[in-house]
Amino acid sequence: MESSSSESVYKSRFESDILSMNSEYKKRRVGVEQLNSRGKSGVITKIMSYILAAMTFLMPWIFSPFTYEYYETFKNTFLVIGVVLLLILWAVKVTYSKKLVLAKTPFDIPIIIYLISQVISTIFSIYSQTSIWGYFSRMTGGLIISITLVLLYYVIVNNLAKTHYIKLILRSYIISIVLLALFTVLNSFGMFSGLFESIAESNPSLSALTTPIFTPVGSTNTLLYMFIFSLPLVLSQISDNVEENALEQILEIVSACLLLFAIGISSIISNSIYLVWILVFIIVGVSLFYKVTKNRNALVKFVPVILFALFSLSFSVIPNLRDVVSKNFSFAGYTSPPFDTTWAVVTGTFRAHKVSGFLVGTGLDTYVYNFPRFRPIEQNYQLNWHQNYTRSTSQILDTLTNTGLIGFLAFGLLAVMLVLFILKNIIKKNENKDNYLMSGLSFSAIIFLIISFLTVFNAVIMFASWLVLALLVSVYFAQSPGAKEKFEFAFKISKNSTKGDQGEVFPYVFSFVASTVLIIFSFFVLRNFAAEIQYKKSLVAAGFGAFEEANENIVGAINKNDKKDYYHRQLANLGILVLRDNAKNLKNDENASVIMSNNEKVINDELQKAILLNPVDSVNWETAATIYKQLIDLSGGKLYGAETLQAVSEAVARNPYNPDNYIILGYIYQFNEDEELQKQAEQIFFRAYSLQPSYPLGIFALGNYLEFVENYDDALTLYENSISQYYQEQSDVNKLLRDRIDAVKAKQEGKTSSEDTTPPTNEDITDDVKDNVTPDVENTPEQNILTE
Repeated sequence: MESSSSESVYKSRFESDILSMNSEYKKRRVGVEQLNSRGKSGVITKIMSYILAAMTFLMPWIFSPFTYEYYETFKNTFLVIGVVLLLILWAVKVTYSKKLVLAKTPFDIPIIIYLISQVISTIFSIYSQTSIWGYFSRMTGGLIISITLVLLYYVIVNNLAKTHYIKLILRSYIISIVLLALFTVLNSFGMFSGLFESIAESNPSLSALTTPIFTPVGSTNTLLYMFIFSLPLVLSQISDNVEENALEQILEIVSACLLLFAIGISSIISNSIYLVWILVFIIVGVSLFYKVTKNRNALVKFVPVILFALFSLSFSVIPNLRDVVSKNFSFAGYTSPPFDTTWAVVTGTFRAHKVSGFLVGTGLDTYVYNFPRFRPIEQNYQLNWHQNYTRSTSQILDTLTNTGLIGFLAFGLLAVMLVLFILKNIIKKNENKDNYLMSGLSFSAIIFLIISFLTVFNAVIMFASWLVLALLVSVYFAQSPGAKEKFEFAFKISKNSTKGDQGEVFPYVFSFVASTVLIIFSFFVLRNFAAEIQYKKSLVAAGFGAFEEANENIVGAINKNDKKDYYHRQLANLGILVLRDNAKNLKNDENASVIMSNNEKVINDELQKAILLNPVDSVNWETAATIYKQLIDLSGGKLYGAETLQAVSEAVARNPYNPDNYIILGYIYQFNEDEELQKQAEQIFFRAYSLQPSYPLGIFALGNYLEFVENYDDALTLYENSISQYYQEQSDVNKLLRDRIDAVKAKQEGKTSSEDTTPPTNEDITDDVKDNVTPDVENTPEQNILTE
């Protein structure tokens, strides 16, 4: 009995020791696995920080001459691919840590409301394709970029909230902006002119480099506000520590001075130059006050900054000094629409679209479709009268037009919560040693809100604003770890192995699914970019008369995305060029009628597709009217009269102050079988002329009609007045007008032959007066530089 009892006790102790050892082994194994997991996650986080730093540095600099839109298309494609890569790395981190942790940020609610407003606006858009991809696939302002920027915010806040990561990214941004300021200064003085000219000679697609409006950011107009937005970040880097490395102190001061000099140069073209400089000196003053309150030594470092600010102010504001300093400047800007023009578009949009337009707008990035319809007639008296603006004068007005009251309130809610957050945390946390990060980021965020009333945001400003917001929250979390609340999603789905261990499956499933979705999304974005490249190639090839190559490229673009109206419009434009070419070269070909009939079918089909896809775009109707008018000419006036009349009528309804539409309408009335319409032709031609009396096509269209009805006195008066008022100097238009005067006088004297009296056609005028006639209706300000 005793033996049996002792054996039982021994066995019990042995089993207990084994279980204890096994438990300790499992704990150690779990600890090692957690350590390995953290190590791998740390490596991935470091890689993510380097990727984001590289993106931050490159965003202001990259552009593509291979797409129709020179800047935004490539910048935004680059942004999307970069964010997708960051998200995939985040998914891999989730796999290693076996849980998804999301930080609760101070701006979650306004960001969610903002995204909802963007989605609603896209759902009710007058053209959803534009609202998704942005106008002409520039993507800025489209839903894809809105979602991408929000994802960027959460990637940063949840993965890069440590101070050394924040400093790396911020330093990368500051270096990029300071180098951009240096480039702007040197380029404005022509330091790169020889280099850029040689590049343009070897590669004509890069000839935009030689223009005074070139900047890699995308627009010299927005370049100024980019510098102002960045100024608080640069000034915050000026240390108040006297023990700091002398070279670093010098670089900090030089960087600030460079940025102020660049602001001085770029502010010359601003319509709000005094407001801009008031804002600049507020930034300098507040930054100085903040530094001096902590250490009076900062005042010495700010002396050269203040002097440079005064110098830059003087040469940008005082005309005589500006003339001296900017004598050799090569710097220019786009013409911006005045506030009255934009406000007329906003109010006109609300009136036309009533409740839906007022509440949700007409759709993301659809301002371009509202502008020609609601712009005031006063714009016709401006130098840029023929331009259809794709963006408003300010981001606030753009938001009102595109997303209505809901989008405006969503932006306002985010702005209010941002200001409250900054006031609360800047005042209470002034003692923190890293507070210069918080102060600089906070001030830049406030400047972002202010400049939203002064300009529209391009791709770089949009990226920088969300970057600053994310870094601001990250600094807040780094300084106040206790304030960071988290939502933690632990993945517990597991499988039993043959050894009895448990291996969690769901993290791998989550990572695989998320990565697959992101890769598919990237594929469509890159496919869109490839389509845009083919569209540009088609335009260039058509310009050189390489119709077969142009057709192959535009068909390739349509195959990648057949929902873009301007692809079909380009194919129709190409079709009419081919048809006119065939009409000249296939006169004796027995298959000519079949070939030309097929050409006409393609033209008509593609015009209808463009119109059906986007009937709100006046350019589609104007293109249709122009092409149908040419088809009338090719058919000897027998065909396409009704189609032309319908197209031009729709074009007039959507762009009532464009004289080109009335010129075509007058032509239709002039040669119409209906005598009542014939009588109205003169009134229509006079309407085209009165909309813009200096417009060559309007002058000659009215003059041709007056000569047609043998009203030679009025025709002569028209030509002579046009010379005395608009074309006194020697030019192609001046020569054409004088030729018409001689021809009309000869007619009055009865000394003419049929060759002498034929008025010039629209095509003749366009060929002879390339710099004075209708620009490409798709060439809108700040949209592209087409140089081939």
